[in-house]
Amino acid sequence: MNKNTLIEAIVERIIKGRHGKFAVARAKGFTDSVTFSLENGVWQEDSDPEPGIYVLLSDIRKKHIKNRDQWQAYNARFFRFEDEKKDPTVKK
Repeated sequence: MNKNTLIEAIVERIIKGRHGKFAVARAKGFTDSVTFSLENGVWQEDSDPEPGIYVLLSDIRKKHIKNRDQWQAYNARFFRFEDEKKDPTVKK
């Protein structure tokens, strides 16, 4: 998977942490959850997602945090109607 591959995910919850707000999502093809920041530079939308909303994640990296490995997406946006057109770069 390269950094431009789009991965479909569903937001499970929003957390306000020490470094700002972030979302926890369940992504297809990942056994663990994937997190992403809701700060500018990562989240590409004007409004925050809510639990249950579909999003597209890319530039996903594995990071070791607090004695465990965790997946983080460094680019995220809403899943839109246009994304349903079976774009070959979207992994469902």
